[in-house]
Amino acid sequence: MRWRYYRWDTDGTITVRPFNPKWAEGDEYDRFDMLFVAAIPILPPGSDARLPNKVWEEGTVLYLDEPKAVDQLTDILSLPVTVAGLAHVHSLRLKCLLERLGIKTLILSTPIPKFDNEWFEVMESLEIGRRPAIQYIPVPLLDRERRRRLGTYYLAKFLLWVDCVDERRSLVVPILEQMDQVMQGREWVEPRIVLRREAIGEARVFRTGLDYVDWIVVREDVKEAMERAGITGCEFEEIEVV
Repeated sequence: MRWRYYRWDTDGTITVRPFNPKWAEGDEYDRFDMLFVAAIPILPPGSDARLPNKVWEEGTVLYLDEPKAVDQLTDILSLPVTVAGLAHVHSLRLKCLLERLGIKTLILSTPIPKFDNEWFEVMESLEIGRRPAIQYIPVPLLDRERRRRLGTYYLAKFLLWVDCVDERRSLVVPILEQMDQVMQGREWVEPRIVLRREAIGEARVFRTGLDYVDWIVVREDVKEAMERAGITGCEFEEIEVV
């Protein structure tokens, strides 16, 4: 079957922010970005995927950006812009749906530095269909005043990179170059990504892996399953595939 593929993004309806009492005021975004990007698991053969997380700081929570959002919670919540391209915040309902669809996930695995060679060796030794696609970190969600716990959501870190972008057919301008052009009075150029079908293989939820356009992509069957289930807080944009 010739599947169609879609960029998977949050719709920005509900935004959450990180908080930890140990962080200095104004430092939360850098600390959150650093901690979350580092939370990548290592999976030597036969290891237990549920090991203590040694990077995620105890006491870190997410809280709602606006008071009214308490009664409007969606299945996907939006993160600060620094990590928005790397991760989502998922409800338990969405997490369970993806797992029922056969999307391989990990929960609180031992994190290692982002570019650890052993991690990539383990991942590359597995067929794409057997590689974990998402790492989940359960985190408390609080109201705007951080007084009431609303439940548990899951930080979803997308682990599976697939080198499938047809750079010859794509139109991508590096972010720093874009900013320079805007400062010179030119219009912002929206990226246009074209994927190579043969390179995608059996991947169903993955990242494009480009430094300047790192999109989260889902296959058509996963998108349709989320739509049938009434998953809220997300939006999809079809991507050209050749």
